[in-house]
Amino acid sequence: MSILKATVSMMKQLPEHDLLKVHAFVKLFFPDISNPFHPLTEDEIYRQLKEARDHTASGKIKDARQVSANVRGKYGL
Repeated sequence: MSILKATVSMMKQLPEHDLLKVHAFVKLFFPDISNPFHPLTEDEIYRQLKEARDHTASGKIKDARQVSANVRGKYGL
């Protein structure tokens, strides 16, 4: 078993409060890594909602069941 697999296996057994402690400790080694998901402004949220409505109105939508089936097939889930 690789070190990565062993570590993941151990971490899957930890309760949430211990995982938070591990996360805080590891963050000490990577202080420059930021969250890739920046907060959106109100205008950005409204723009994204308008874009979603426009897509729906123009028929640029996919059935969620089909999308789910495609993902399961592609990744073997």
